Amino acid sequence: MNPALDINVATVRVIPGEKLRCTAPCYDPGGGDINVARAVRLLGGDAIAVFPIGGPTGVELEQLLKEENVAYRSLAIAGLTRENFTVDERQTGWQFRFVMAGPTLTAFEQERCLHQISSLEPKPAYIVGSGSLSSAT
Repeated sequence: MNPALDINVATVRVIPGEKLRCTAPCYDPGGGDINVARAVRLLGGDAIAVFPIGGPTGVELEQLLKEENVAYRSLAIAGLTRENFTVDERQTGWQFRFVMAGPTLTAFEQERCLHQISSLEPKPAYIVGSGSLSSAT
């Protein structure tokens, strides 16, 4: 219910207040439910990720899922799909993960997502709720 466009870069060393030169970014689809669907797909199973999307980050997320042949059902929302940002520090091997807040879904948007799940055909054998939830207004 709170997908993300994951952006990963690397730099030699993270130094506060300094301009850090990074590698070209790598983009991956993310969010708990999407990561579960990707893992099931990689293991040879069938899964459908159901999630809300908004804005250009949502369009990019859908494109990445298509490239990985991950089945999904997305629902357009007024807010923007969040981005997460990870920096790998090469000198130490440390990783810095910046996880952004997702959009606030309206009660109507949440109901649409739940309806999408309940109307899947064939009915799924399992439903995995994973990751953070956006708050409702």
